[in-house]
Amino acid sequence: MELLFVLSISVIVFVYVLYGPIMLGLRKLRNESKSVDTNDYFDLPTLSLIIPAFNEENWIDKKIRNSLGLEYPESKIEIIVVTDGSTDSTNTNAARYGEDIILLHQQARNGKINAMDRAARIANNELLVFTDANTLLNPAALVHISKEFSNTNVGMVSGEKSVKANMDGESATGEGIYWRYESWLKKLDSDVSSVIGAAGELFAIRSDLYDTLPEDTILDDFMLSSRVISLGYKVAYQPKAVATEYGSSSYKEEWKRKVRICAGGLQSTLRSLSLFNVKRHGISSFSFLVHRVARWTLAPLALLISYLTSVILIPSSPFYALYFFIGSFALLVTYYAIHKNEKNLPKPLLLIVYFTFMHLSAIAGWFRYLGNNQSVNWERSARLG
Repeated sequence: MELLFVLSISVIVFVYVLYGPIMLGLRKLRNESKSVDTNDYFDLPTLSLIIPAFNEENWIDKKIRNSLGLEYPESKIEIIVVTDGSTDSTNTNAARYGEDIILLHQQARNGKINAMDRAARIANNELLVFTDANTLLNPAALVHISKEFSNTNVGMVSGEKSVKANMDGESATGEGIYWRYESWLKKLDSDVSSVIGAAGELFAIRSDLYDTLPEDTILDDFMLSSRVISLGYKVAYQPKAVATEYGSSSYKEEWKRKVRICAGGLQSTLRSLSLFNVKRHGISSFSFLVHRVARWTLAPLALLISYLTSVILIPSSPFYALYFFIGSFALLVTYYAIHKNEKNLPKPLLLIVYFTFMHLSAIAGWFRYLGNNQSVNWERSARLG
């Protein structure tokens, strides 16, 4: 039993404590070539900015105005908005922008993948840039993300996800804290080899590398990243291309989103097993295992096993009693936060809540995916802001 506890703790420590320093060390051993930094807009590639928007009547105006105000040569950009299946005023509001955008709409709701494919089929530019309807981009985001493609080995670029609590820019609770840590890891992954899983809020891909995904795909960003890597290209990370979104309005709404993502994580893992080919993918295989697969599978399982075994081991050492107490405290604080929808706790407690919440939702995601209960149609979560 002690061996099981030690193995579980080792997995947790390796995934959340040691992975970052290991990648930091590997970065120092490598001399990565940088993309060309030019201010000449004439050197920028043409791009299609694609915005899938399902029932986003509260956001679509802000999103389109934000997109029209981005710094990019007008002759080199088109904006495609897909409002398929929307039952609110999303399509009507988008239609007001006339020829400033290309608007696609059909009554049938066939999921995000289908919406992305419809837009990609009519796009005739060098890059396809996908961004969520409920995120806002910084003015130079497209310039920064496009410059990465001056490296011919780069097939896809992930932007930076920033989570805010409100329109005044206040950082969002534990989620915002966690994403700053996650962004640091993405930067290391990109510098050493390749990002494993782009930020769905903002990513770009060479149009000739884009390919239709199976219609039941849950995480399009991860699966496209996997395909690009499997083709021998790099997925780069550009922290200066920022997509800002706002935290969920409640833990109930966040739970729906997280469980869906975790179900998609398990699906993506099972469909991307070729990335375990170390001979072909090198360090990217290591990142795939530790930074992605372990986060969705091994780490939640290890936390559960370490907590349960600590109960049995309490008589053998006070250490196990302390560990059980800390785990129980985390569960109780998380239950209190969810039950009261309390997001104004001290930051250390909010981080504990988010960490616990994240792993509980991962376990729920397993059951949802294995039970075949996850719909391909995305269910939007109510957001703050």
